[in-house]
Amino acid sequence: MAGRGVIVSPTRSGKSLILAGLCHNMLLNRNKNDIHNILIIVPNIQLVSQMYNDFCEYGLNTKWNIIKFSAEQDKKNKKKNEDFKFDDDNNIIISNSQWLMLHGDDVPYIDCIIQDECHGVKRSSELSKLVKSVKIPFKFGCTGTLPKEQIDRWNISGIFGPVVDEIEIKELQEKNVLADVSINPIKFVHSLKQNFKQVNEDELVDPFELAQSEYKNESMFLAQNQQTNKIITNIAKQLIIKHPIWNALILFDYTLSGESLFELLDWKDKHYIDGTVSLDVRTDIVDQMNNPNGGHITIANCKCFGTGITVKNIQCIILVTNQSAVTKVIQAIGRGLRIEDKPTLYVFDIFHNYKYSEKHFKERTELYKKFYGKELNKDYKIKYLNI
Repeated sequence: MAGRGVIVSPTRSGKSLILAGLCHNMLLNRNKNDIHNILIIVPNIQLVSQMYNDFCEYGLNTKWNIIKFSAEQDKKNKKKNEDFKFDDDNNIIISNSQWLMLHGDDVPYIDCIIQDECHGVKRSSELSKLVKSVKIPFKFGCTGTLPKEQIDRWNISGIFGPVVDEIEIKELQEKNVLADVSINPIKFVHSLKQNFKQVNEDELVDPFELAQSEYKNESMFLAQNQQTNKIITNIAKQLIIKHPIWNALILFDYTLSGESLFELLDWKDKHYIDGTVSLDVRTDIVDQMNNPNGGHITIANCKCFGTGITVKNIQCIILVTNQSAVTKVIQAIGRGLRIEDKPTLYVFDIFHNYKYSEKHFKERTELYKKFYGKELNKDYKIKYLNI
């Protein structure tokens, strides 16, 4: 259908350039399609500035009015006592979904919406409701990976239309556009295992609620386990000692996990990122990691650093997750797929001999086969660490 569609293009494949070209062509033909204002929605505040800078680098700011909307931008404008200035048309407006949820009425009339990382527009989500509520014919989505659940895929196609173009990670790796991936699993074997299945036999318990409770208890226990977290930080430390110009990225799910890892990491050039860290600090961390001298270890929340952020100089990623969501795992690994001076990205997948940890690790191995055509590193095999 004209005016709608989804582009599936892997991380590091030039999605921002694709979106810039789409915006440029639509505004060039505004007299034919009646598109004068385009809203680009990105997942987080860091991507607002990154997308803005990319568009300016491509030269769009010399032709069109590019505007940033975010909480961080609000603060900067308030300090300068400035307001946003709109032309009557020819506006490309870049904002994050969180800001739009609160201040959508401050945005001028929009003729077209482009949703970056549209895999986040899942059924019943607030973002899904927001985009659906805007009654305009022109809506486009762009993502590196579509959700695993079919109902979420249907929701995306219902909002943005069918997939109109798709390229696979394996194809770009074969063309040396993206780095190769080496998957190295590390299994923690707990000799004394905790029991997370807490059931009162006298009470009737919903099986789904029971499974949720068991999964949550297991995840929280593993997230703040000081003994395993200390080993994880030592692995990162030894990697950088062995390869001084490398940078390492440790990605976690829960704040408890991230704070524990950061506290236990004995390293000079270490950094921490979660939702409380300001955009300026995040940008400074990325700048330091992009320095070719290397030697940095960054511990970051997957939600804040696992989607869309461009980091040029990452040689190894340590996944500390108890999940197997395709969008989370593949997007997270995407932070290091930029080829630059490295032919291979080394991924260390941490898991434990607990029910959900082993189950989700097996599911992640299937993702590695599907997206990278990769089995587990046979030379490395599984390194067992007894706890």
